[in-house]
Amino acid sequence: MNLLSNVFKLSILLISLFYFSSCEKDDVQARESMVGNWNVVEIRSLYANFTENGFNPIETISEQGQFGTFNFEEGVVDFTFTRNDTLFTGNSTWNLTMEKQQSGFFMENRYTLDIENEFIFDVAFEDRTQNSEKNAQEITFRNDPNPGPGVAITMVLEKN
Repeated sequence: MNLLSNVFKLSILLISLFYFSSCEKDDVQARESMVGNWNVVEIRSLYANFTENGFNPIETISEQGQFGTFNFEEGVVDFTFTRNDTLFTGNSTWNLTMEKQQSGFFMENRYTLDIENEFIFDVAFEDRTQNSEKNAQEITFRNDPNPGPGVAITMVLEKN
């Protein structure tokens, strides 16, 4: 019985180590993928009255083309983009965080990009499948407003 108990404990320890090391690996891969030059190729603006449980849409504007760039370096980002004829430009620090969230029976990685004093985006790498953050060539930034009238912004970026 003691041998079986020790094997069980060792198995739990190994699974825990694998789980936590894989999280760190995903986080590192995501940060490495962010570094580089990105072109903003699509912007969707959803104007609505937002609540805690959803929203009532008012208007959606979808733009495709070349709308600007984000240049991520280690810890610093330069950005310039135009959304609905408004220019956004800046140079700021950035931080990408990852957390595991329940999605049905599985846990999935959720990434949040904080561009200090400017934006907080939910980030999706490629098609959000496992390891899609590794060497990603496309990312999607989404920014949802607080409850009340506002605009939800979704930007699609492609790597240079």
